[in-house]
Amino acid sequence: MPLFSVTEMQPRDAAEAYLLVRIVAPAVSPERWADFVTTRPAGMPLLVLQTCDGGVFGVASYRIVAHGDGRVMLVDTFVTLEVSAAGRGRRHLTAALEQRAAELGAHALVQPIPGDGPLRNHVALDADTAPIGGWTAHTAADLQPRAAH
Repeated sequence: MPLFSVTEMQPRDAAEAYLLVRIVAPAVSPERWADFVTTRPAGMPLLVLQTCDGGVFGVASYRIVAHGDGRVMLVDTFVTLEVSAAGRGRRHLTAALEQRAAELGAHALVQPIPGDGPLRNHVALDADTAPIGGWTAHTAADLQPRAAH
């Protein structure tokens, strides 16, 4: 049995996903998150990364947009909770987004934050705004204090 699965967010997952969003963007209130979940545009799906027991360990929203000569997947929100530096959840959610992008005719994943490289934790609830609360490439394990050697 796989450790993770990626599915469309169900209403029952919204509260648990909010806990992840709140880690990266504490300025997002529960009301703002609930409003986003229920009123986001039809072309902005919400995905959740879940463990086999249904726990939510990641959330992503995206849009397909015209870019240059083709289309790209703009990943508006991407948050994973990692319990180790291995980043399995981030890799699994990224792979699911890449697969969807290919199925939808998009040739790349882009994020509304500076820099290239792998997707980093960020939250952008409005299509016309920058990410809320900045961004980080850190996993939960990276944020834990290290024991002095």
